[in-house]
Amino acid sequence: MTIYAVRNARDPYYSELGLDLLDLLHIAPEDLSTQQVINFAQHNTAMAEWWKLPKGRISPQEAGTPDISVFGGSGLILSPSAHRLLTDSLAPYGELLPVLIEGEKYCLFNCLTFAKEDESNTEFEYDGDQPLWLNHLAFKPEASEKFIFKSKMQKGLTPFCSKRFKDVVESFELKGLWFDEKLIEVF
Repeated sequence: MTIYAVRNARDPYYSELGLDLLDLLHIAPEDLSTQQVINFAQHNTAMAEWWKLPKGRISPQEAGTPDISVFGGSGLILSPSAHRLLTDSLAPYGELLPVLIEGEKYCLFNCLTFAKEDESNTEFEYDGDQPLWLNHLAFKPEASEKFIFKSKMQKGLTPFCSKRFKDVVESFELKGLWFDEKLIEVF
């Protein structure tokens, strides 16, 4: 079973796709806290019911615009072509929300699916009895049956995927992602 952390490609560096999370505060319902909106991945905040078409941005880089990029923790921003190719596969695992970037309709995939961690093979760094951060993360075998997901122990800060997701992205030659077998980046 191979699980990958999904990260933005680093060689080459593609343009960064994004949107201003503060804009979402203006359209979010009043009963949601600022943290539930800004840290939507960590709080597993569903947004489809109140979503309105926000404007996104591209921060240019030499390698050009990616087809997919990681955004807001475990979210993905999909180009119009990536959206067409991946919608049916991604839909069972989260929400597909439209974003207007430079006059084109992109899509934010908000992952709402967690996989169960293998606690016996997951290692935290502690200060006394207080966990500080994860040093090593492993998932139970059934995680490989999910296309894309996040981890509660990792607070939803990274999208993870099965080999199936990686193979689909690569078969469509979609650019912008790096699939890292090292699930936790330790700096």
